[in-house]
Amino acid sequence: MTHLKKIENKNISVIGAGLSGLYVAALATQKGAQVFLSEYRTKKFSKDELNLLERYNIDYETGGHTEQLENADLYIISPGIPKETDIYQSIKKSGQPVISEIEFASWFADDTQIIAITGTNGKSTTVRLVDHLFKGTHYNAYLGGNIGIPFSKLILEMENITQNKVFILEISSFQLEDIIDFKPYISMILNITADHLDRYQGDIDKYLEAKLQIAANQTKDDFYYYDSEDSLLTKNIPDNTNSSAYDQNNRYKDIIELKEDGSIFLQNGSKLKIRGRHNYKNILAAVAVCQHFQISKDHIMEQLNTFSGLAHRLEFVKNIKGIEFYNDSKSTNIDSVIQALTSFKQPMYLIMGGRDKDLDFSELLPYLNSNIKEIILIGEAADKIQKQLQTKRPIMKKKDLEQAVQHAYHKSSSGSVVLLSPGCASFDMYENYKKRGQHFKALVNSLQEQR
Repeated sequence: MTHLKKIENKNISVIGAGLSGLYVAALATQKGAQVFLSEYRTKKFSKDELNLLERYNIDYETGGHTEQLENADLYIISPGIPKETDIYQSIKKSGQPVISEIEFASWFADDTQIIAITGTNGKSTTVRLVDHLFKGTHYNAYLGGNIGIPFSKLILEMENITQNKVFILEISSFQLEDIIDFKPYISMILNITADHLDRYQGDIDKYLEAKLQIAANQTKDDFYYYDSEDSLLTKNIPDNTNSSAYDQNNRYKDIIELKEDGSIFLQNGSKLKIRGRHNYKNILAAVAVCQHFQISKDHIMEQLNTFSGLAHRLEFVKNIKGIEFYNDSKSTNIDSVIQALTSFKQPMYLIMGGRDKDLDFSELLPYLNSNIKEIILIGEAADKIQKQLQTKRPIMKKKDLEQAVQHAYHKSSSGSVVLLSPGCASFDMYENYKKRGQHFKALVNSLQEQR
């Protein structure tokens, strides 16, 4: 498909004016294409977004798709647009290529510069950790992708940097659905559990198929990593590239140790700021990547000791009179709740709920041990969760997050944990999981004045 990459004077329609749409439109314009940006929603652009549109003289529309976008040699579509929508079906019928933003951006990067990481859970923490481990080395490392920094933006802004450039990308299954030639030097799937099944017709095999696209174009000169404990991944190992398990083929594995209580220690005795078996696995994954770039064990240990983790991912909020509060708002599926539950041995009050993603909450039953003192439910999925978890542990439903936090605080005592790990999307009550987590933290911070 190399002929597609000759885009000078070609007409390109970009569908979706989120950050990735804006920056891929700017990159395509900078490379000489005639670009039209189309957004179905009525959108008010920020000052910075307007400046970007004006700087690159990008023609655009909002509030609906018109015939103007149909005059295209190539379509670049937002990963958030489902395949069953009229606009997607229409452009596919046109016969012109339809690609994702990461596909287009990769055309202007050397394959050997790309580290691409996906998975159901842990990908944001892992790419942040890889980026952190690269700091202080001779590499010019740039973090982007699904983490909120478009790959196109990195290409656009880092074009003049030529020496030791590395792109560390978080990649979603949605982004991988419309790739053609995207080929990382190192690709990784951390894990596969049920998530986004509303997008994949309830079929986890379709979800897995999308994830495996990350390695589809790799060769024996490239490397693919997977989790040896994930049965879906071990049964579907690509044979077109160098494949190995990041938790086994890891010569630096001996530098970290996971304790029974969920704490993680380094070889030198330092206790890390992040905890839990899932973060132990994320560290192994990040270290496996660093081996390929000859980053020393001493440097890795030094950097691990200063890594604080990410907001909304099992984030410690505060200790109030011996009660520890943790914000795990990024937990939007069953596996992430399991990871959170298995990170603690203390008595726990668990806050769950939100908008269901067609998940089976009964999968939590084996993990609801006696240390779970009460499950407090909120949001649209509360009734479903209660039905699927009934008789296992005490369950209480509350109107909203504020009532849930208040209830948990007054029921708990010194030595216990209050954990927000929703296992659901946030959209029934919040704009996104970040807003939900921020509200939880604000509610916790206001508690100290009341007791």
